[in-house]
Amino acid sequence: MLDLSYLKQLRRDMGLTQHELAKGSGVSQSLVAKIEAGEIDPRYSSVRKLEEFLSRLKKGKEKTAGQVMTTKVVSIHSQESVKKAIERMRQHAISQMPVIDDGHVVGSLSETILLDAITKNKEFVHEVMGDIPPLIPLHAPLSMVLEILKVAPFVMVNEKGKFKGIITKADLLRGFLT
Repeated sequence: MLDLSYLKQLRRDMGLTQHELAKGSGVSQSLVAKIEAGEIDPRYSSVRKLEEFLSRLKKGKEKTAGQVMTTKVVSIHSQESVKKAIERMRQHAISQMPVIDDGHVVGSLSETILLDAITKNKEFVHEVMGDIPPLIPLHAPLSMVLEILKVAPFVMVNEKGKFKGIITKADLLRGFLT
């Protein structure tokens, strides 16, 4: 529930006038002014209207996957050797990468997968690659990406069936800072 003692500060932080907040929420400007001055204890329905409007505005300002993704993705083809995959990951100082064939993501590799491949004497990426990483649309909000990255090492950004970029946990952290 919206803490009304912070309404004025929240409104100002979002760059809204009392009039804009009132109009967007469907309440009167005088009600907003009285709430901000602490002169009134509004009805629950009025508070919900204010809260819903502010929430919609906040989500509209949230960054998207397309704004934080890395487009220069280090990847490997499924027919490449495990040795080549290890060299590529080492060369680029990365701990995971997608497996991409003909512009489509077909799997993933991680340091753990490659260590396992070495111990089992596997030669080719297609023999050891992991599952396809989660695919998200270009316009997905960062809050959604955050939830996915809690359980996946990276996500692939997709638009109209074509791979567009990658987001790792480091990219997400960088996106929240900029």
